Amino acid sequence: MTKQNLIKIVSLAILVASTTVFQGCKKSDSTAATAVGDWVKGGVLSGTDRSNAVAFEISGFGYLGTGFDGTSRMNDFWKYDPNTNGWTQRADFPGPARSEAIGFSILGKGYIGLGYDGINRFKDFYEYDTTANAWTAKSDFGTTLPAQTHPVTG
Repeated sequence: MTKQNLIKIVSLAILVASTTVFQGCKKSDSTAATAVGDWVKGGVLSGTDRSNAVAFEISGFGYLGTGFDGTSRMNDFWKYDPNTNGWTQRADFPGPARSEAIGFSILGKGYIGLGYDGINRFKDFYEYDTTANAWTAKSDFGTTLPAQTHPVTG
């Protein structure tokens, strides 16, 4: 096989693979999933639109809280139920209102900490109990995160 033929075959393979990948997800206004990977329109959050919020999943429910609406930092907290396609407000996050916080879940508990209120960077952490709909202060992280740090948890 010549080098030129090899380049043609590799190029064709890349084209076929990218076409398959890009056809895997489609935008839709429908609320019914037609295939794994399709984007579907979900329930609209009853709370304020925001950026820099935290989110995590526990037992198939989505949780979202804190964030910045362009004017104010927030400490409200919401639960998304995919069975009803709706949002329910839960107990407010007890720390100072903030954006750029960290959120994750471990063993059925949710955690939110760190973040920024527009002046101060925080190092506190709180644990959320879904059954009790209650927050508990935990030990501080020990340091704050620098501006524009965007850790990913999963």
